[in-house]
Order: sequence, then structure tokens, then C-alpha cells
Amino acid sequence: MSSSVRVFTEPDEYTAAIRQGTHKITITERGNFKAKLWRVTLPTFWMQRFSEMLARTSHIDDWGGRVVIAFRNKGLCLCFR
Repeated sequence: MSSSVRVFTEPDEYTAAIRQGTHKITITERGNFKAKLWRVTLPTFWMQRFSEMLARTSHIDDWGGRVVIAFRNKGLCLCFR
């Protein structure tokens, strides 16, 4: 079991840290990028929470072998094996 909270100022570093799939984002608003990623890891359960400060679009490829439940309005993603 583990948990972490990380803060990012670079979009590429942020998307590389998100588990499950290949994430690509395009920032659609001017300003300084800032994002926060909370992660909790249990043997058969992952939880991630996302917080981003600028408007963006995103694309995710290959969700992999886990079931994903995402709640976009709160930036929460649950993944089960």
C-alpha cells in the first residue's frame, strides 16, 4: 500500500505520471500550468484524483487491463484489477 501527492508545472510530466493508459492533453487557455495528482495504491485497487488549473482537451489511449470508473466533475478515477 502506498500514497502520494505530486504538484506539476509541466503538462508532459503531469500526463506521464497518470496511471492507466497514455494521456495527451492540449492546453486551451493562456496562463501558467499547474496540476496536482493524488494517488493511492492497494493490491487490487488504485485511486487517482486530478486537479488542473487551466482549461484543456485530453485524449487517452489504451486503458489497459483494469476496469476504470471516472467521475469527471471531481477529477476522481478508480481502477480495479
